[in-house]
Amino acid sequence: MLYNTACMSTPSQIKKVLLSFVGNRDPYNDPESEEFGPVLSLLLERSFDEVILFCTGANYLERAKEVEALYKEQRTNVKFVISLLELQLIVLALRWKKKSANR
Repeated sequence: MLYNTACMSTPSQIKKVLLSFVGNRDPYNDPESEEFGPVLSLLLERSFDEVILFCTGANYLERAKEVEALYKEQRTNVKFVISLLELQLIVLALRWKKKSANR
């Protein structure tokens, strides 16, 4: 077996990236409490070089921005990318692909 050692990373070169959807419990588990939700809790327990948050609507986009703002109050060395996904378009594309395959 051959390996291209020029492309292999050493542990110090590995980039730690968190990919997560933003949910109903972000940024707080309960709106009435100050207990952080799952994404913020994980971010404060582990270290990441980059955080990519996926949102499935405007409401979740606002939640993602809150997660980022609250986290950056604690730590500032992480790059955030917030991505709004149009799931309806994805579902339509999958249906089209399935129909095309059946022809």
